Amino acid sequence: MEHGMDRRTPLCLLVAGWTTGCPVVPASVHDGVVDPEDTDVAADSDGAEDTDAAADTDRPEDTDVAADTDAADTDVGDTDMPGCGRRVVPYTYARPYAPSAAWNTPACGLPTWSESAKYVERFWFYSNHRDADPTVVDPRRGDHVLDFGLDPATDYAPPVYNAADATTVRRVRLRAGWGGTNLGYTDTIPWNPQWRAMEGTDGSMIILDAATGREWNLWGLVQPSQFWGIYNDSQCWLAAGGYSASTDLCVGSGNLVKSPSGQVADYRTYGGTFPSRGVQIQFYAMVVTPEEVVAGEIRHALMMSASNTLFGPACSPAELSTSAAGSTCGFALAPAGGLEWTTPCTSCVPSSLPLDEQRVRSIPEGIRFALDITDAEIESWLDARGYTSVKRSTAKVFVVALRDYGWFITDTGGVAAFSVSGAANPATRQAWIDLGITGSGTDLLFGLLTQDRLRAVIPATNDCAVGGPSPYACPAAATHY
Repeated sequence: MEHGMDRRTPLCLLVAGWTTGCPVVPASVHDGVVDPEDTDVAADSDGAEDTDAAADTDRPEDTDVAADTDAADTDVGDTDMPGCGRRVVPYTYARPYAPSAAWNTPACGLPTWSESAKYVERFWFYSNHRDADPTVVDPRRGDHVLDFGLDPATDYAPPVYNAADATTVRRVRLRAGWGGTNLGYTDTIPWNPQWRAMEGTDGSMIILDAATGREWNLWGLVQPSQFWGIYNDSQCWLAAGGYSASTDLCVGSGNLVKSPSGQVADYRTYGGTFPSRGVQIQFYAMVVTPEEVVAGEIRHALMMSASNTLFGPACSPAELSTSAAGSTCGFALAPAGGLEWTTPCTSCVPSSLPLDEQRVRSIPEGIRFALDITDAEIESWLDARGYTSVKRSTAKVFVVALRDYGWFITDTGGVAAFSVSGAANPATRQAWIDLGITGSGTDLLFGLLTQDRLRAVIPATNDCAVGGPSPYACPAAATHY
């Protein structure tokens, strides 16, 4: 598999506005109990013995897991006893978003989902290549990319910028045929002409105002080519509101993160969703920064793209409790804000397989995986990789996070890849280098993920803007366990 394949995020859902309500909750998802009408249950396992106790697969009676495992989470200067997901005390990094947000809730305190075996199998065989032959031994199946954005040719890591470093402001204008914006014609956002988006075709970036908690997400930003210096903003020449390269940014979409009710969200405390990327969650959620690695612990789940994300047409509420779900129709799981694709993204992941065959190889966005690995096994893996000094410490922080918090499938891409705060920001680039990342760094976690080390965690719950609590995707004011 070529790790430089296009991992673009679709534009169809990167718009301002909320379009989906919440479906009926079938017991097979919400309670971890397999629905008797689900004829795909036989595919839940490849014949391997399921060693999970029944209690491990059912949603616990106490659904306030976040309060049980991350209570009174103040993060900065934390003096609580170490435990699941909080092994470094005191902790000096101010983790963003609500402590109860699904991605901020430790996975090590959550049960394994009853559908785990099925989706682990699909992740293992097809997340790097939807059309892969599962009967062929492929040593690259364990090569899951960690994208730091250090190689411009394969940069899909979103850079993060501080509004305090802005030197001017810009209006946002939309590229014809792309996405949308919730900003008015005269609204401006903080800007610095030295800022660059990721170099990949997504052209994404994040701007944070630490003083107010505002978060702006840009996608498809037109910028001078790093290789040729070409600046092609022709798709904005006829933009509504008028366009001038001296006062405006030409983007595929540009939004201020807000709640489903339209209130401006504060990224420091918000626990809901906003449709900025494939999984319809704001960009900054789940982004790993060098600063938290320096602090010694990543206290949130990571994000990952995969080639085999489930697509539509979207299942109806009635279909969600039948064998049609994941076979002839698609869905996404909480904390997702919606279904990324109603048809497969052929430009992202070309496939020669029939649509129904593609779906039964797929995993829904919003699904959460975690590593089942001991401290001793982590040390053994680090030894086998030959990691020493600062690079060993950095790699260990990532591995522990993948065990304690896991990762959500958040986007469709040509390969399965974790993304972190991107090196398009020069300060971030230097910080990753100082943490021992050499070359592109994409191979830092190669060989860590193996089929026998993976588990799928029970779905989160979205407090849907329409329809109430649900384990399925919807615009949500809060998402939690």
